[in-house]
Amino acid sequence: MKQVVLAGFNWTYLTNFALIIFMILFISILIWIFRKESNDVYKEAANMPLAEEGESHESK
Repeated sequence: MKQVVLAGFNWTYLTNFALIIFMILFISILIWIFRKESNDVYKEAANMPLAEEGESHESK
């Protein structure tokens, strides 16, 4: 069934455009994750399971 649908699909530029959009999105997410400003957020999240029950999780 997939071959039948793809055989009639003549807009190959749309698939190329979608590939470029998703690659840009993927790279931008990686850049957002590994930026320097987010290091404190990840350290705080990593220590949350080890914190005491009544202790505040806010960074000061």
